[in-house]
Amino acid sequence: MTAIPSRRSVLLGAASGGALTVIGAGAATGAPPVGSVTVGMPGSGADYVVDPTNAQAVTNEALSAVGAGGSVRVMAGEYTISSPILVGNRQSFVGDGSAQTVFTASGKFSGQALVRTPVGFRGTRVVLRDFAVNGLNKVANGVLVEANAKPDRYAPDPMPILNGIFVFQTAGDGFVLGGTYSGGCREFHVSDCRAQTTGGWGFNWSNSSDGFIWGCSVQGAAGGGYLVGGGNSKVFGNKVYSTGAPGAPAPGFRVSSSRCTLSGNEAQDCYGNGYEISGADCSVSGCTADSTGTGKDPGTSAGFLVSATRAMVTGKSYMRVNGGCQWIVQGAGQMYALRTTGADRQYIRLVSGAAVETWRGDISGTPASDSDVVVI
Repeated sequence: MTAIPSRRSVLLGAASGGALTVIGAGAATGAPPVGSVTVGMPGSGADYVVDPTNAQAVTNEALSAVGAGGSVRVMAGEYTISSPILVGNRQSFVGDGSAQTVFTASGKFSGQALVRTPVGFRGTRVVLRDFAVNGLNKVANGVLVEANAKPDRYAPDPMPILNGIFVFQTAGDGFVLGGTYSGGCREFHVSDCRAQTTGGWGFNWSNSSDGFIWGCSVQGAAGGGYLVGGGNSKVFGNKVYSTGAPGAPAPGFRVSSSRCTLSGNEAQDCYGNGYEISGADCSVSGCTADSTGTGKDPGTSAGFLVSATRAMVTGKSYMRVNGGCQWIVQGAGQMYALRTTGADRQYIRLVSGAAVETWRGDISGTPASDSDVVVI
């Protein structure tokens, strides 16, 4: 009678000094798919053991084995991947923490994102949390979640959940939620995530709707901090600083979503406007713009640029002494607390700070006659 090996992956060639070949647990044993497994380094005791220099094949095998609704936990370690990790329908993909479980692109990486849903994805309830990805300025996106059709279950809202993820050094946007489904990734939840040193936006939700975004941060995003679109999003308690690049101003927050609510956010030292509100019927309360702007052009040097109709905005907007992103461009800073394009029915109340350095005045532009705008 032949003994049946355990689900742990088989490592071949290591004892003889040959090349390390990793065979995933399912392939090695013929074991049936299971609902929850671990992936880890040699010696970790994980169900699926990977070659850390080429980890995506076995990781994707584990995700395939657990099937829809399954969970894969990747144990602490630094893993190199050369193609995307693909997370499927109702799956949870979880690390041991954003400082412990780290995926780094190889020099030969092929694909749009390090971690993503499959092309044409129509699933729901994907959970991603507690890991980091490093694009090495080669990979377009860090994390990409798409909804391309009505979900097969729990319709109509796909509701992906992202928590505790650190994305850095992407060539394009750090986090992207979108797809061709109406409203994109509807009712998404993103919390306690960070994007750093991205070539595009830190967070891009340009066509996803009804989302909740809180406790996130962006540093050094050349394309801008948060791009919020799609309608009805709630954005609270987030921060962004150091956006834009020489010759390419970029805002901290750009809100094209209608009926969006922002509360308690901060844009600081951005090479561009702090907030750009173009979606109608938005409510912005208790937000701060600290020394945001190029210091050259009124159109890119405001704490708040409000071009939307029926906008309500309250907060603080100022240029502090020696503020602005001087490490990006010398002389950068805020010129106006507010720039308005004269859209109707704006209610705006801002408190300004010291008039220093690049400062030119409280308001740029003329409010509409049916608006109520005060900066003090």
